[in-house]
Amino acid sequence: MFCDQAFAQLSTLHQHIRRHTKEKPFCCTVCKKAFATQAVLKYHLETHSGRKTHDCPVCGRGYHSVSNVNKHMRTHTGERPYKCTVCGKPFSANNHLKRHLKTHSTLRDQVCVFCDQAFTHLDNLRVHIHRHTNEKPFNCRECKKAFATNADLKSHLKTHSEVRKPQGHVNKLKNPTSFCNRK
Repeated sequence: MFCDQAFAQLSTLHQHIRRHTKEKPFCCTVCKKAFATQAVLKYHLETHSGRKTHDCPVCGRGYHSVSNVNKHMRTHTGERPYKCTVCGKPFSANNHLKRHLKTHSTLRDQVCVFCDQAFTHLDNLRVHIHRHTNEKPFNCRECKKAFATNADLKSHLKTHSEVRKPQGHVNKLKNPTSFCNRK
């Protein structure tokens, strides 16, 4: 038994148990990210739809939810309400803090099956494995070039976001990541 909470529905109990076991049986078919509930997976799938019905009032960047606009607003206000209890470093999002906290741990439980190198984050392991398999799941919509990491794709996208005027002036596109299509 994990805790003393009681639930009227068996399905709610199963969802609650997943909080204790960290089980995430619902997997996104687009990016392979896993979720504890089907409802959260369904919400996540909207991020891949391309529909961005909520815009930032400051810069115009589009988001698929109001909550994501509110989180994004912290980039304009500089607000960082989540602080690391170990080193005091502030973060604008709780998930950034949670990821950072692992840097203070020596536990590296994500191990590469090819070379036994260990990582604190599953995302870092996935990127590392792409190096072994030469998998390049991040594709540029402009030129179809493929990349092993999203960071490499974003860096590449900058080559498409500059339009040269005859006098050498540079115009940047409003949202250069709109070309990005992660597969």
